[in-house]
Amino acid sequence: LRDLCASPLLCALLCALNRERRHQLPRNRFAVYRAALDMLLERRDREREAARPGDLTSDEATYLLQDLAAYLVRNGWADVSIARATHQVRRSLRGIDTRTTNQQVIMRNLIERSGILREVTVGRIDFVHKTFQEFLAAKQIVENDDIGLLVSRSNDDQWREVIILAVTEMPVR
Repeated sequence: LRDLCASPLLCALLCALNRERRHQLPRNRFAVYRAALDMLLERRDREREAARPGDLTSDEATYLLQDLAAYLVRNGWADVSIARATHQVRRSLRGIDTRTTNQQVIMRNLIERSGILREVTVGRIDFVHKTFQEFLAAKQIVENDDIGLLVSRSNDDQWREVIILAVTEMPVR
């Protein structure tokens, strides 16, 4: 956890988690990211009695963010146009049964309310920190059992953290 404090954003995240969890921080990086997602996508809006992004559940928002993160990682991109991200969200919506199907509303709310995405310049978005992108991509890859993808990218330095996080999360079989 000490290594995560090298980034001001992640240090602030650890402080917020520490406060929220009454000094009971998760023991490893993957658990920290999981707890941060829960805090950002679920608890924050619930405690403020605010609507969730695009009327999505936390699980639905996580699914869409995972797909978007994996899409960016597979393409080697750090950011993407909102139009392209919205198209990816439209494709991802086919995999979930949600009450809201307007992908522009969902995309705008994910940017404005999730705390995970941000609009870096007009018309372009990225993840608020690369580690969230890597964590969400790893989570999606593990859930899809895309082990071959991880193996094929094992010599690519850009995939190092994704592979480490994916291996951490993989069930023992």
